Amino acid sequence: MIQAKKSYGNVDIGMKKTTTYKVYMVECSDKSIYTGIAKDIEKRLGQHSRGIGSKYVRTRLPIKLQWSSKRMDLSQALKTEYQIKQWSKKKKLEWIEEKRKGWI
Repeated sequence: MIQAKKSYGNVDIGMKKTTTYKVYMVECSDKSIYTGIAKDIEKRLGQHSRGIGSKYVRTRLPIKLQWSSKRMDLSQALKTEYQIKQWSKKKKLEWIEEKRKGWI
């Protein structure tokens, strides 16, 4: 996402690149739920699948994407990831199911 940087007077007008992130949850082969953040989820899932992602997921392949968030800044993504990681597995599964109903 690119946002215009406004300035006045003798200062040059430039472009500021804003990086966005998504929080995601994947189901591992042992039915556990892994939560992470990424700039590019498809690229990150590819890394996980090739065994170069997190150590946790590496030993629990294959994985399946269960949910991903809307785009957000890094601070919000880290807060959301932390919040989700505090949840029980039951609550994570309920969240995923509730969000899936919204996709239909």
